[in-house]
Amino acid sequence: YIISGISEHLPLPQADPNTFTVAIVHLDNDESRQIERDIVEGLREVKGIDVRDFNRPAISDSDVKAGHELAHKYLEESGAQVLIWGKVITAPGKSVPKLYWTVSGNTRTAKESGRYPLTEDLSLPPIFVSDLANVLRLLVVTQSVGFSTQEGHFVADQLTPFIQDVQRLLGATEVQGWSAEDVAQVRFVLADALVTFGEQSGKTEPLQEAVATYYAALQQYTRERVPLDWAMTQNNLGSALRNLGEREHDSNKLCDALQAHINAWQVMGAAPHYAAMALAGARGGRRDAH
Repeated sequence: YIISGISEHLPLPQADPNTFTVAIVHLDNDESRQIERDIVEGLREVKGIDVRDFNRPAISDSDVKAGHELAHKYLEESGAQVLIWGKVITAPGKSVPKLYWTVSGNTRTAKESGRYPLTEDLSLPPIFVSDLANVLRLLVVTQSVGFSTQEGHFVADQLTPFIQDVQRLLGATEVQGWSAEDVAQVRFVLADALVTFGEQSGKTEPLQEAVATYYAALQQYTRERVPLDWAMTQNNLGSALRNLGEREHDSNKLCDALQAHINAWQVMGAAPHYAAMALAGARGGRRDAH
């Protein structure tokens, strides 16, 4: 990779800790930096993220692994989550950026996403926006795996900014090229984080929001289309409803929790008879409560 010039010795712009940050370095063979500027302007129109121009020399793709390693160094130094780098391929009368994505965290490499010819009005092409959505989804999932590896430890303080970042991202997905599958997966991850936060903080509101978020994910995760994802979401919904029902002493939620577990077990093939007996007991308790 290429390192040259005084810019490498200047501090990198620091990422906003309250939002996902996408950064870019100079592109190889982009002498006027016009394509870099066009990409930055296009990124700034994408809602739910922050954008940083690192003003660093281009990273060569002659050794892609080394390129990702340098990109990870920049991400760690700045606190950003995604770095875009690559080069500009030229042909008579046309220039096309060939870009790579590096994602922070345990993901040590990221796929080459390919070439992105800008539209006639210099906007980012739909495929770029779609690939950005996939990279952000990967980022959310990767970070959530990091939390899950700390199971049994207090992570509520770490979850707070993560939850806020994901909520902001989801609030901007409708017109940003996200597929229904991507949205459902990110909602599932968010709901899991809310459950953990609610359990560890002792607050009820995160559990209530987690339940609503699982239900929202189930609008895309249907049993007919993705039965295993549907079952896993039903299972986690059942756990959230059980925790919420016990905290609020609400037998209706406990009954709903058991029904969600039955839904999951019907697909996973585990103990439906036992769940049906428990459900009958919960229904009896609900009648007694009235």
